Amino acid sequence: MANQSIQTLPAEATADAAILTAWERRKEAFFGIDEMVVAAGLSGDEAKAAEDAYFAQIGEAEAEIARRTATTLAGLAPQLWISLHLTIGDMPRDIENAIINQDLDWLEARTDQFDSGARLTMAALRSLKAMGA
Repeated sequence: MANQSIQTLPAEATADAAILTAWERRKEAFFGIDEMVVAAGLSGDEAKAAEDAYFAQIGEAEAEIARRTATTLAGLAPQLWISLHLTIGDMPRDIENAIINQDLDWLEARTDQFDSGARLTMAALRSLKAMGA
């Protein structure tokens, strides 16, 4: 039997993996709001409790992403997408879905709806895309 050693990932790879995993958790929580609250027809206290649980998951994922230093373009992209989301603030659901789905083309077709801070973040995301992220 060959000698098998356990390989560990470099810290950089682990940081990016944590960012990408947290991004997926955040995305799932946003979609969970639609599935559990909207589609299930919850209202009042039930809807509020369900939404609060999902927003807690979103907050935890964002905190995890903010704690990490990305070392690849793929790790940086979620940080910029969240920055864009928070820069815009209150928004129609179609814009929020485009951000959650990382649909830069859809957003850029509507740049007149965004302020300069959001447009600058979109420019950074466009640059990442051009670099292969």
